[in-house]
Amino acid sequence: MRNVIIIGLILNSVLCVSPIEDEVEDWPFYEEHNFKTYSGFVDLYEGKQKIHYIFMESIESPEEKPLIVWFGGGPGCSCMLGLISEIGPFVREKFSDEFKFTKNQYSLHKLGNILYLDIPAGVGYSEIHDEGYVWSDVQTGIDSYEAIKNWLDGFNEYKDREMWIGGESYSGMYVPCTAEVIVQRNMEGQQIINLKGILVGNGVLVNDDDFFDLWNREYMIKRNFYDLVTQNIMLISCKKWPQSASCQRALEKQAIVMKDLNPYDVYGYCYGDSSIEQKGRYRFVGDSEEAPCLDVGPLNNFFNNPDVKKKLRIPEERVWEACSMDVFFGFDRNKDSHVLMKYLHENGIKILQYSGNSDDIVSIDYTLASLKLIEGIQLISRTPFSNKETNQLAGWIMEYNYLTLYIIRGAGHLVPYDQRANAFQMFQEFINRQ
Repeated sequence: MRNVIIIGLILNSVLCVSPIEDEVEDWPFYEEHNFKTYSGFVDLYEGKQKIHYIFMESIESPEEKPLIVWFGGGPGCSCMLGLISEIGPFVREKFSDEFKFTKNQYSLHKLGNILYLDIPAGVGYSEIHDEGYVWSDVQTGIDSYEAIKNWLDGFNEYKDREMWIGGESYSGMYVPCTAEVIVQRNMEGQQIINLKGILVGNGVLVNDDDFFDLWNREYMIKRNFYDLVTQNIMLISCKKWPQSASCQRALEKQAIVMKDLNPYDVYGYCYGDSSIEQKGRYRFVGDSEEAPCLDVGPLNNFFNNPDVKKKLRIPEERVWEACSMDVFFGFDRNKDSHVLMKYLHENGIKILQYSGNSDDIVSIDYTLASLKLIEGIQLISRTPFSNKETNQLAGWIMEYNYLTLYIIRGAGHLVPYDQRANAFQMFQEFINRQ
């Protein structure tokens, strides 16, 4: 992993956000609704970046609800996946061959007004016009701050509103890095952003591939996905002698097991990519013909539909991809976010980490190991919690001195997609804490 920190040059930004011009009168394929929706661009650094945003008011009492800023993962994946599949007011029906929206009774929009930002530039519809730009964790935090600040200049009524920043997967880097910049800028007396807390699901905390491999393998071993001999070799030989012949044979067996397994939900199933544009292409870096298990095809088809682009005021020539390989391959992972947790807590930022216990992309074992690296962290309690509607076990709550970790039973990498009711209850309980 590269460790060169890119210092971002903050130039005067050009405000171009206009609620009047950006309001969407007819959201594509939504049924009749009474909340306002917007789609537009935030210009950064005199037009070198055009960050696409979608803003949707809360379904209930928007004037009373906080502002929630939602990021995508990757690095390089669009936050529109969260809007369309997880937390939006209407979501795509699971596993449907056709692209159909159904009302989401557990939408996060019941708890807040949500600003979706496709960041960094180059993700989704967002544009980059800077040949010298280098994507990085540090720079993404700076750019995100600038985008939020400029957006608030256009939507003045939200400037003093309580704000939460959330996201999943690589947002485990984006979100804390952005929160760090907000805290620092507030201290410097710049435009005050009323950041209340952060919400991070199955998030990257330690930006190291060997650390990932170690703890994701540990996750699979504990759940007996490998035979006992292979487990013992992985636990002993692979840790002491990773290049040994026995370890290499064990890793070959691991590859065989993973071949037909969905790493985003190890107890779920794989679904092929149904988009015409994506046929024959890998969906995520590291995928092979045996591995991809996320069907982003319908989303690619939806956001590249000319009628959808027209209604959202997107340039006709702009091609939307669920995840940008240019961003992924070009990204400088130059920071770890677990080192920020103590700092954010000490500056009054509430921290929710949550994790599905069926995820092997960012496993719960990886998350727990990452949290142990935080200086001075202490586990206070671990208690089960039940779904209030069904009285069934929903998961476990681990209270630390710096943060709260929810482990959601039966959820994979995308918790609000796999367990909508339990995820909503978690968000509601945490956001409403005094």
